[in-house]
Amino acid sequence: MVIYLDLVFILNFSFDLLLLLCVSIVLKRNSKLGKLLLASLFGSLTTVFLLVNISILILNILKILMSIGMVLVGFGYKDFKYTLNNLFYLYLVSIILGGFIYYLNINYGNDKVSINYLFLLFISPVILIGYIISSKNLRNNYQHYYNCKIYFDNDNFVLVNALLDTGNKLKDPYSNKGIIILNKRYLPFDIKSPILVPFRALNTRGLLKCVKGFKLEIDKRVNSSFLIGISDNELIGDGIDCIISEKIMEGLK
Repeated sequence: MVIYLDLVFILNFSFDLLLLLCVSIVLKRNSKLGKLLLASLFGSLTTVFLLVNISILILNILKILMSIGMVLVGFGYKDFKYTLNNLFYLYLVSIILGGFIYYLNINYGNDKVSINYLFLLFISPVILIGYIISSKNLRNNYQHYYNCKIYFDNDNFVLVNALLDTGNKLKDPYSNKGIIILNKRYLPFDIKSPILVPFRALNTRGLLKCVKGFKLEIDKRVNSSFLIGISDNELIGDGIDCIISEKIMEGLK
């Protein structure tokens, strides 16, 4: 089999640069392009291993050392956790892009044109941008998600997915208690004497039916002073059953 080292070197260099750029953007490292180019050049030296007869174990160890060198050259060293995080994301993005290359080779590869080159030139930037956008969306969407245990009394409680709405200022004007919004299907009883709390949302005003909450538990912290507002409709969000406010979070002890 004929191996064109110059093409392999260019391919590895371009691939490593894409990986480092992705890590830099996702983790907001703001590393200079010159450092990333130098790190990519360092990582591309693995093509030399093609000329050396070494065992697979030694080859894998050398590749790990080279990847550590890449993140050190590209992002510098601040502490162990910083470097480990850079290395983890480098492997994560490498697995994602490598998986797409493998998939395309199996389904669309042929003997005349290597799909690796086509992938690198045309598809990698698309995958890179998509991964960055999805990573940011996941962080923005799920950083305010909590597993919440709501007690109605000592024996009755429900486990729900709660969303922290930072713009939610809803509270009882008389008791000054914070209010959580819960889908009514989770109530273990019928409301007979609800507490009516006035609310205003955009151009809408009304009275919210509430009941006293017994205990609210989030991340092993407890809030025992709150009201439960009952929603007749499904709450907006990905699997959201409850909405909590910053006032509720501040009351956790």
